[in-house]
Amino acid sequence: MEDILFEQVSNSKYYNEIVGDALDDNAIILNLKSDLILDLEYDVNSKDTVSENELVIFLMSLFDLSMFYVLLIREDEKIKEKYEIREQKEIANKICESLNWINPKDVLLFKKTL
Repeated sequence: MEDILFEQVSNSKYYNEIVGDALDDNAIILNLKSDLILDLEYDVNSKDTVSENELVIFLMSLFDLSMFYVLLIREDEKIKEKYEIREQKEIANKICESLNWINPKDVLLFKKTL
């Protein structure tokens, strides 16, 4: 998965407001810096299979964590829908739904284990 590039974000205030929870001081906030989201968006809208998409595979691997947040937002837009992830397959389903050109959505996917 060498094509997946992230940049670490140091200021969590912006993300705290979006997530609606205070992020722990140990939280690592990463911003995707590659064009893989554009590739996935194209695959979704051309009805290609996404199960082998590198970004989808990476995002689905997050399910093994006890807690994560995935934000898919466009600049200056607000989260339209929030989904608590209870099954691994929901990650790919919700990301793909949000990338649909007919009805794109800014979404927050999260898993929190107490």
